[in-house]
Amino acid sequence: MKKLLFCLMSAVFFIACSHSRVSQEVVKTAAQTDSLVDGKSFQFTAQNVQPLGGRSRILTTLYFVRVNNDKLQVDLPYFGKAYTASINASESPLRFESTEFVYQVEKKKDGRTLMIQPRGTDVRQLQFTIYDNGTAYLNVVSNSRQAINFTGYLQTLPVPKQTTNP
Repeated sequence: MKKLLFCLMSAVFFIACSHSRVSQEVVKTAAQTDSLVDGKSFQFTAQNVQPLGGRSRILTTLYFVRVNNDKLQVDLPYFGKAYTASINASESPLRFESTEFVYQVEKKKDGRTLMIQPRGTDVRQLQFTIYDNGTAYLNVVSNSRQAINFTGYLQTLPVPKQTTNP
């Protein structure tokens, strides 16, 4: 019995240690949240998706919105109705990069509201409700599709792995 317990604990330890080798810090305080949002340098990691007229789903793959000063990267799944047909149906309509976007932050009592309006995409706006503990709610409004909602959390931008060449 002790050997089984030891093997199980060892497996859990190795899985937990090898889960992510990219250095990121999850936001835990209001000051960290304010710093990331005001500095336009954060990653929203989606955990759940709630399409309109559909059931909520837990996301098991990394889906994100990254803001890095003047660059916006969006990689989110889409489930819902499309009002117009897309040219490439195999690509997600919520996977794009933009350097032209409007970034507006409004301070609220228990957090912040962040509105990002990218230009040159089908997405009209990304509206975040960000709470002081780093959790966030995202509503994505598109010109030709139903709106979709995500819940997740903020964290610092990933630090790229450094490769060493001998």
